Amino acid sequence: MTIRFASILLFVLILNMPMFVSAQESLSETQQARADAERDAGQNVSSLAWGFGGFACNVFGIAYAYFATPGIPAGALLEKTPTYTETYTQVYRYHAKRRRLQAVFIGFGALIAVGVLARALRRKSIH
Repeated sequence: MTIRFASILLFVLILNMPMFVSAQESLSETQQARADAERDAGQNVSSLAWGFGGFACNVFGIAYAYFATPGIPAGALLEKTPTYTETYTQVYRYHAKRRRLQAVFIGFGALIAVGVLARALRRKSIH
């Protein structure tokens, strides 16, 4: 009886093996999409340009960085699965927007610092 039970259990496990392998491939595909999106967002967003936008455009630069949807790189999703495409798109947009906002706030902070410094120097030269 135990040999029969062991045979049936082995048979069921062998039949279900492709489902386990598929789940692992899907997980690694999601992880790969996340890693690719984070890397691309870091490379494609120019912190210098967005920082200058925060300095020159102040509040309007912040609003644009917040409300504008980052575009996905053209070649990033060619011949990719729907799971990869969805994960990549969400992660890329999140990280690109985050980098934009960080740079714009740094530029805006620099504008405020320059304004405070200019005011302090003007007061010092008057007295």
